[in-house]
Amino acid sequence: MKVAISLCPNDIFIYSGLILNKIPNSICFDILDITNLNKMLSSSSYDFIKVSSLTLLKSEEYKVTKVGASLARYKGPQLAKKCGGSPTGSIVGVPSLHSTATRLSMKYFPHLKPREYPLKDITASLVAGGLPYAIILNEDMNRLEELGLESLCDLGLRWNREFNAFLPLGVVASRRNIPDSDVEYFEELVSLSLEWANKNLDQAVGLTQEYAGKKDINSDHIKLFTQDAYRNPDISIYLEKLAQSLHIDDGI
Repeated sequence: MKVAISLCPNDIFIYSGLILNKIPNSICFDILDITNLNKMLSSSSYDFIKVSSLTLLKSEEYKVTKVGASLARYKGPQLAKKCGGSPTGSIVGVPSLHSTATRLSMKYFPHLKPREYPLKDITASLVAGGLPYAIILNEDMNRLEELGLESLCDLGLRWNREFNAFLPLGVVASRRNIPDSDVEYFEELVSLSLEWANKNLDQAVGLTQEYAGKKDINSDHIKLFTQDAYRNPDISIYLEKLAQSLHIDDGI
């Protein structure tokens, strides 16, 4: 079973029980940044792959699973700027031109022009004045004030209110030709892995620190964005609403 997940601490946490083989499995993992994951979807190289919801909505080879999703339930991507004054320019730094958050920024703020930056560099570029605006997706969204930044809009919560649903930021997709029994087996493994992670926080968070290359991983942030990673039958409903809200079926 070939599985690709992101370098995001949330994903490492969810799959830690499987990566560390605490839940016995024969999965071959590839761990990539979200930009490359979105690009890899078209190659059909993986049985299961984590991608931006927007990318999956445009795919004919993959369908959504019930596990591993990141939902903006209580907090979503922050469109941010430096505190005080009005920024000069219309560039907004984004981690992927094909991400759900980027598409929402274009929907709600059509005058802004997205430019792709590595996720790890976006906050620093905004703080240093190299960007007038940026979408903050990682744990930095919890310390904007400390960094001298302010949020102009919580893109996730704005969408939630408008469409009476929880915004699916990223989802796990399976190839359509995989038998349902194999998909259910994978979903069971992921749920067991997340259950193990929540019972063994030191080991699970420790693994995220290894992959992130830093020690200041915010475990509260991880819990916030992994609570919906268990089997959730509503993920497909949220995806359908996202497609409607962004006019995906219209080819836009």
